[in-house]
Amino acid sequence: MSTLHHQLDAARERALDAADIMPDVTDGLQELVDARRRAFAAEQKLMEDLAAIELTRDELDEQDARVRERRKDADRAVKELENLAGELGKNAFEAFELGDLDHDPLFEPRRISRDEVETIEGEITELGQAKGFGAVVKAKARQAGLLARSAATRTKFRSQERDIGRALIEARNEESVRCSATEVVLSKIAGARTAVSQLDRLLNAANADRIATGQLAEDRYSLDTVRTPKDLKPAIKRIEQGLETARHDQEQTSREVLQRLEVAWTLGELPHDSEPWIALKGLRDLKAQAAAEE
Repeated sequence: MSTLHHQLDAARERALDAADIMPDVTDGLQELVDARRRAFAAEQKLMEDLAAIELTRDELDEQDARVRERRKDADRAVKELENLAGELGKNAFEAFELGDLDHDPLFEPRRISRDEVETIEGEITELGQAKGFGAVVKAKARQAGLLARSAATRTKFRSQERDIGRALIEARNEESVRCSATEVVLSKIAGARTAVSQLDRLLNAANADRIATGQLAEDRYSLDTVRTPKDLKPAIKRIEQGLETARHDQEQTSREVLQRLEVAWTLGELPHDSEPWIALKGLRDLKAQAAAEE
C-alpha cells in the first residue's frame, strides 16, 4: 500500500474520531456515531470471546495430553503388576511342592501337568532298560514320542504358573501364599499396587480437570458436549461469523458517518474551527491529491 493510501486511511480515522468526539456538531450525526460505537463494541466483545475460547482450546489440548500421559503411566503400572503374576505363581507352586504351602485348587492344573511329566519321564527311563536289538529299536521310537509329549506338557508350566499368579492378584488374595519363597515377589507386588493406585488417582484427577473445563465451555458457549478441542469448533465458527458481521457493520456505519459529514460540509453546517471540519478538510485534500495522481 502506498504512502498516500496510508495517509488517506489515517485521515479517515481522524475524521471518524472527530465525529465521535463531537457527535452533536450537526443534526443526525449522533445516531450514526452511536451505531458505529455499537458495532465497535460488538467487535471488541467478540474478540474477547474469541481470545477466551482459544485459551479454552489450548487448555483442553494440554489437558488431553496430560490425560494421555497419565493413562500411559497407569497402563504401564498395571502391566508391571500383571508381569509379576508368573513369578508369583511359580514361587507359590514350588513352595507347595516343598510343603511350605497347603494345597490350593489354583495349583491343580500345574500339579496335573507335573505328574504327567513325571509319569512320562518314568516310562522313558523304563524303556531305556530294553534289551535286544528289536526291543531297543521299539523302545527308542517310543521314547521319542514320549519326549515330545513331555516337552509339550512342560511348555504349559509357565502359562499355568501365570494363571495361578493372575488369579491371586486379581482376587487380591496374594497374601494367602505368603511364605519365605514368595516374600520377595509379594514385596514387588505391594509396590506395584501402590504405583497403580497413585497413578489411577492422577489419571482420575486429570480426567476431572478436563471434564470441568469442558462443562464450563458448554455453559459459556451454549454447546451440547465439550470433551475435546474439536468440540469447540461450532462456537468458534459462530464467533468468527459474528466478527465478520460486526466489522461489516463498522465499515457501513463509518461510511455513513463520513457521508453525513460531507453533507454537513456541503451545506455549511460544520463550524470552520471545529475538529470535524478540520479533520474532514484534511481528508478532502488527500482525496483530491489521490484523484489528481490517478
